[in-house]
Amino acid sequence: MLRVLLGGLSIVLLFPSVLFFGLVWVIDRADWNNEQVLFVKRHEPSTQVVVQSRNAQFATLSTSYRTVQLTPMLDLWQRIEPVDTATFDTTGWQRVPQ
Repeated sequence: MLRVLLGGLSIVLLFPSVLFFGLVWVIDRADWNNEQVLFVKRHEPSTQVVVQSRNAQFATLSTSYRTVQLTPMLDLWQRIEPVDTATFDTTGWQRVPQ
């Protein structure tokens, strides 16, 4: 009898945790998409400053936006650094016309 009660109690305690982490996993799975290229590095055109968006595809969440510098690394990955466009030094960068 005690074994059944402990089993039931563990399920009751485990279920909310699994549900919470499952929702976090689903929400965090959304990929960032490039919306707009703002700047391109003059001597390295593959290095860009872009505005990205992410839609979590979850009914209660809105689309998120961020501005980042994308720098290719070994043609396999991209280094992502946040950029504040208000204080961004445009020396060596070319603005991309919209």
